[in-house]
Amino acid sequence: MKKKFFVLPAFLIILCISLSVFAETITTDQAPCAYVPENIYSFAPVIEGTTIKHDFIVINKGSAPLNIENVRTG
Repeated sequence: MKKKFFVLPAFLIILCISLSVFAETITTDQAPCAYVPENIYSFAPVIEGTTIKHDFIVINKGSAPLNIENVRTG
């Protein structure tokens, strides 16, 4: 009786791991892939309060739409 209690959870765990690996393989092929040729830019010294601007180019090399939802500065 105790063997059934150990076999069933082990089977379910292996099944879940297999499905997650399989699902990851499918979504990796269809996932967006952000490519930023220039990911660092050093600005020249400026006077405080001066507005500065630089455009970063982001290229989607994946096959799914790329949504940029959060940008952090360093």
